[in-house]
Amino acid sequence: MAKDLAQRFPEARQTLEAIDETLGFGLSRLMFDGPEDELTATQNAQPAILAHSAARRDTPSANTRRTSRPARSRRPTQPPWCAGAAS
Repeated sequence: MAKDLAQRFPEARQTLEAIDETLGFGLSRLMFDGPEDELTATQNAQPAILAHSAARRDTPSANTRRTSRPARSRRPTQPPWCAGAAS
Protein backbone atom coordinates (compact mmCIF):
# COMPACT_ATOMS: atom_id res chain seq x y z
CA MET A 1 0.00 0.00 0.00
CA ALA A 2 1.61 3.25 -1.26
CA LYS A 3 5.06 1.66 -1.60
CA ASP A 4 5.20 2.25 -5.36
CA LEU A 5 3.96 5.81 -4.88
CA ALA A 6 6.67 6.53 -2.29
CA GLN A 7 9.37 5.01 -4.49
CA ARG A 8 8.36 7.02 -7.55
CA PHE A 9 7.53 10.38 -5.99
CA PRO A 10 9.61 12.21 -3.37
CA GLU A 11 6.59 14.27 -2.30
CA ALA A 12 4.71 11.10 -1.33
CA ARG A 13 7.72 9.75 0.55
CA GLN A 14 8.08 13.03 2.47
CA THR A 15 4.39 13.03 3.38
CA LEU A 16 4.56 9.45 4.67
CA GLU A 17 7.72 10.22 6.65
CA ALA A 18 5.99 13.22 8.25
CA ILE A 19 3.01 11.04 9.16
CA ASP A 20 5.33 8.41 10.69
CA GLU A 21 7.02 11.11 12.75
CA THR A 22 3.72 12.58 13.90
CA LEU A 23 2.30 9.19 14.88
CA GLY A 24 5.52 8.13 16.58
CA PHE A 25 5.71 4.79 14.75
CA GLY A 26 6.41 3.48 11.27
CA LEU A 27 2.94 3.33 9.73
CA SER A 28 4.54 3.48 6.29
CA ARG A 29 6.67 0.41 7.11
CA LEU A 30 3.48 -1.44 8.02
CA MET A 31 1.84 -0.19 4.82
CA PHE A 32 4.79 -1.28 2.68
CA ASP A 33 5.77 -4.59 4.27
CA GLY A 34 2.83 -5.78 6.38
CA PRO A 35 2.02 -8.15 7.85
CA GLU A 36 -1.34 -7.89 6.14
CA ASP A 37 -3.37 -9.04 9.14
CA GLU A 38 -1.85 -6.25 11.24
CA LEU A 39 -2.39 -3.68 8.48
CA THR A 40 -6.04 -4.64 8.01
CA ALA A 41 -6.85 -4.28 11.71
CA THR A 42 -9.12 -1.25 12.05
CA GLN A 43 -6.74 0.71 14.29
CA ASN A 44 -4.10 0.51 11.52
CA ALA A 45 -6.23 0.35 8.38
CA GLN A 46 -8.03 3.64 8.93
CA PRO A 47 -4.84 5.72 9.45
CA ALA A 48 -3.17 3.85 6.56
CA ILE A 49 -6.00 4.74 4.18
CA LEU A 50 -5.80 8.38 5.26
CA ALA A 51 -1.99 8.38 4.94
CA HIS A 52 -2.23 6.93 1.43
CA SER A 53 -4.76 9.61 0.46
CA ALA A 54 -2.53 12.35 1.89
CA ALA A 55 0.52 11.02 0.04
CA ARG A 56 -1.46 10.90 -3.18
CA ARG A 57 -2.83 14.43 -2.62
CA ASP A 58 0.67 15.81 -2.00
CA THR A 59 2.02 14.28 -5.20
CA PRO A 60 0.98 16.64 -8.00
CA SER A 61 2.97 14.74 -10.61
CA ALA A 62 0.98 11.56 -9.81
CA ASN A 63 -2.40 13.24 -10.00
CA THR A 64 -4.23 13.14 -13.29
CA ARG A 65 -6.44 16.11 -12.47
CA ARG A 66 -4.96 19.45 -11.50
CA THR A 67 -6.70 22.21 -9.64
CA SER A 68 -6.51 25.75 -10.89
CA ARG A 69 -5.12 26.87 -7.53
CA PRO A 70 -1.43 26.38 -6.74
CA ALA A 71 -0.69 23.81 -4.00
CA ARG A 72 0.42 26.48 -1.51
CA SER A 73 -3.06 28.01 -1.49
CA ARG A 74 -5.02 24.78 -1.08
CA ARG A 75 -7.30 24.88 1.87
CA PRO A 76 -10.18 22.71 2.98
CA THR A 77 -13.37 23.59 1.20
CA GLN A 78 -16.91 22.78 2.10
CA PRO A 79 -18.80 20.70 -0.46
CA PRO A 80 -21.59 22.79 -2.03
CA TRP A 81 -24.27 20.29 -0.94
CA CYS A 82 -23.57 20.94 2.76
CA ALA A 83 -23.23 24.71 2.60
CA GLY A 84 -25.04 26.22 5.52
CA ALA A 85 -25.60 22.85 7.23
CA ALA A 86 -23.57 23.92 10.25
CA SER A 87 -25.18 27.33 10.66
